[in-house]
Amino acid sequence: MSIEPVCDFCGCFDKLRCRSEAEASVCSSFTKDRQVSYLGSRESPLPVSERLSAKATNPKDRIAGNRLPLDLVPDSLAVFAALSFAEGAAKYGAYNWRVAGVRASVYRASLDRHLKSWWNGEDKDPKTGVPHLASVIAGAAILLDAELASKLTDDRPPKVAIGDLMRGLEAEVARIREMFAEHDPTHWTAENSHVD
Repeated sequence: MSIEPVCDFCGCFDKLRCRSEAEASVCSSFTKDRQVSYLGSRESPLPVSERLSAKATNPKDRIAGNRLPLDLVPDSLAVFAALSFAEGAAKYGAYNWRVAGVRASVYRASLDRHLKSWWNGEDKDPKTGVPHLASVIAGAAILLDAELASKLTDDRPPKVAIGDLMRGLEAEVARIREMFAEHDPTHWTAENSHVD
């Protein structure tokens, strides 16, 4: 007797498989007489952990579960970064930082300029047309890559526990907000830029 593929989500024998638990919950095949899994008949579908451990179709699935999930990085990030890297390659040469090296302070200043320009309403560099956020992505990538290649000159200032300071002040922020809880001020945004 041949066994047809079993849907990992709704548990039924079907060539058309559900792609998510939400889809399985409205699946027309999800009926009590068809809730059959590799582990035998059940009154309800298997929990995710059991389905994953019971799946026998591909032994690599078990190993791949702990691999770096590169599929979670939006492709749009690479596309926008590529535009900024194309600008950099035209000006300085591709992968120049892996040979010449970079200073952390120079890139921190560049990231600040691009981010502040974007934050204050300028989406693209007026000269190149490259989105400021694409330049932020590229700049951060160069810092990480240069560090990986041992080409980063780390000229950051001496360390202070700024993270601890910020976390420690969260209680103060809550106190101030509570103090003015009855106030209802207008919080201006970019939508108000053209208000007369």
